[in-house]
Amino acid sequence: MTPPWQHYKDQFDSLITFIGDNLDQTFTLEQLSTRAAVSPFHFHRLFSAYTGIPVMQFLTQMKLRRAAYQLKFTMDDILTIALDAGYETPEGFSRAFKKMTGDSPRAYRSNQTPLPDLNTHYHRNRHKHMNYTVDIIKTAALNIAIKEHKGAEQLIPLTIKSFIKWRRENKLSPERSRTFNIYYQDPKSCPPDEYRMDIACEIPTGIKINEKSMRDHSIQRAEIPALTCAKLRHKGPWDHLEAPIRYLYNQWIADNNIELDDYPLFVERVNLYPEVADHQLITDIYLPIKA
Repeated sequence: MTPPWQHYKDQFDSLITFIGDNLDQTFTLEQLSTRAAVSPFHFHRLFSAYTGIPVMQFLTQMKLRRAAYQLKFTMDDILTIALDAGYETPEGFSRAFKKMTGDSPRAYRSNQTPLPDLNTHYHRNRHKHMNYTVDIIKTAALNIAIKEHKGAEQLIPLTIKSFIKWRRENKLSPERSRTFNIYYQDPKSCPPDEYRMDIACEIPTGIKINEKSMRDHSIQRAEIPALTCAKLRHKGPWDHLEAPIRYLYNQWIADNNIELDDYPLFVERVNLYPEVADHQLITDIYLPIKA
């Protein structure tokens, strides 16, 4: 028999997944408690106990977090983003957004404020045990375009925004061009101003790239060489990527007597937020190893 708290945990995990899939809908407390199959007399307190915040505050933060991504990485106007977040006026949206991030939407779009981490707002899955499956594969050499990021992590959104603009100018949408991040350091183990990573995308065969556009956006051509890699597929929020990466370095290579190759760890963003909900995100992690 399932212990009572485990039962509630499963119900709330299912509800949070449902909310993430349906952020454009408006819910009542009665609808949410019914969806969770939890008595409305206890739903509020149980949800707060599990997530750390009241359910309506949770809904608001989920929508504002999506709005933060839209402000950083899309050209949508603020009114459209406000309506997407459930606000009837830009003023109401601006007040709520500033309360969460400390910045107005307009200032947030242009400054270096880091993206909000939902884990700072609720503790779901923080200690969830994961069973990882690792495959050893051989990858073919791949022509890519890279934009180097060097500096503190909180500046990465500015680099990404410039890279997205370049991709659009060259019609290299994520649907036709694979998206990668190449990691040269652990950001927790080096001074912030020395942290380096590359934001990259595939240059498909036959695609003509505007060379002036590359220079304007400081984009360079490069190659991911043919490699033997340990591949681990992570499903879920990008905020949780550290755990499977740590598993590869701390446990998997020791358990399997693996020697690492002289090429950095990289990931492929198979799909992107907010086009899909957090729990639907797929990220393939590649750790180059000696054959």
